[in-house]
Amino acid sequence: MWTGQQVVEERGAVAGAVASPLSALLPGGGIRPGTAVGAGGDLPLLLALAALAAADSVAWAAVGVPELGGLAAAQAGLDLATGLVVSDPGPRAAQVLAVLLESVPVVLVGASVRVPERAVRRLRAVMRRSGAVLLAV
Repeated sequence: MWTGQQVVEERGAVAGAVASPLSALLPGGGIRPGTAVGAGGDLPLLLALAALAAADSVAWAAVGVPELGGLAAAQAGLDLATGLVVSDPGPRAAQVLAVLLESVPVVLVGASVRVPERAVRRLRAVMRRSGAVLLAV
């Protein structure tokens, strides 16, 4: 099983290259489109990364992140009007993530979301093709 903790990095241009304290820590000053980044279980870090990645985006989504609060997301810099929250993707988490990664530029995923190993390659391909960023708690 694949968990939201795995980190996948691909080469490409950098998304969300805006002024942020995190910019100095990230290669190229931002998160590359088509990549996945893990926050190591740190929700404030996840929100900061999401705000950085979503700075130039029209939308963002959160899947299986029940601890995500609207106030915290807004204070981190996410636009609540453009956010989509899927509290529990159920047994079809891979399909939910695939659809979101094809249509939303920034997707946050909780540690409790499980994806079968056979679906991981498909999700990686979807991320590379769409340029979506996957941020895992």
